[in-house]
Amino acid sequence: QQAFYSTDRVMTASFHRNSPGFFPATSGFVREKGEIDTAGFGYNLNVPLPTGIDDVTFIQMYRKMVFGLVSSFDPNFIVLCVGADGLEGDALVTGKLHSTDHSSTGEGWSLSPEGLAECVRITSSLCAGLSEEMICTRPMKEEKKDNQPDETPSDCSHPETKATHDSRESLHQVGKRRKLLVLGGGGYTPTETARANLLCTAAACEGARSGLLWSELPKDIPSHDYFPRYGPLFELVSEEKKQGIWNSYDAQSSAINPCNVETKDSTSPFFDRHALQQGIHAIELACLFIDCQRKKAANSSISFNSYSEPNDRDDDIWVEDTRRKKRSSQGGRRRKKK
Repeated sequence: QQAFYSTDRVMTASFHRNSPGFFPATSGFVREKGEIDTAGFGYNLNVPLPTGIDDVTFIQMYRKMVFGLVSSFDPNFIVLCVGADGLEGDALVTGKLHSTDHSSTGEGWSLSPEGLAECVRITSSLCAGLSEEMICTRPMKEEKKDNQPDETPSDCSHPETKATHDSRESLHQVGKRRKLLVLGGGGYTPTETARANLLCTAAACEGARSGLLWSELPKDIPSHDYFPRYGPLFELVSEEKKQGIWNSYDAQSSAINPCNVETKDSTSPFFDRHALQQGIHAIELACLFIDCQRKKAANSSISFNSYSEPNDRDDDIWVEDTRRKKRSSQGGRRRKKK
């Protein structure tokens, strides 16, 4: 946040836990929108999320943020830092470093590695030029037999959906392509963090190789030295979590409102709907502000990305200032002799 707090060259957005004492502790408030009286004001977004948030609600909030900001700010690059300490039962919250019990404690978030990976898949597909309607939908072929040939054309970079191949291709060609860099961060339960990192790595490749996350990965943990730690289920990809994400796509309307989603954690006494509504409001205001800035820039002589383009007026001022300094060093102008 501090690295780009006073510039509009980078739009910074953060999802973190809304609770005293948790990172970033003394910062990360919604009111922190950038350095006042600088170009960076309005280009920093903090969205503190409530305790107990689950995959479905988190993904809906993420969709609202990423599609809204990409539409408004129109970046050429997206850097995504995925922290695994928001996983359900993370040791940072429970204090258990080697626990295999990942039930909800009421203290942290209730995310799964599959939920984090789905957010990465959405971003990767977005960077490949796909629309939200094509990305956030249930694949038509949920399972594929080992001896069944893949009917999906090799040049399609998204899951098989109910749309026709021609319509998918036309949508694929319209969108802008962007660069994506995915970073890891946090995560204090080794087994769940390792699963999250692997799934997110596969999800990051979805823009170039569709189906890698949900179709090509094995369902079970492969045998290795630490295999017993992944018990009792020994799952690499949870079918229950995957189906829960897809079911949420089936139930959603065109207007996303995470506050209306009823989940197993939304009725918990720890779940704060007011904090969720504040986050939605912050996202909408940020997108609206950037849209207004772009419209102002389009109607003025100053470019939206003025930092990267020469400005004749600034050059003239700089040249005149240089001349003044040179005259001062020479003792000012010499008087003409009569």
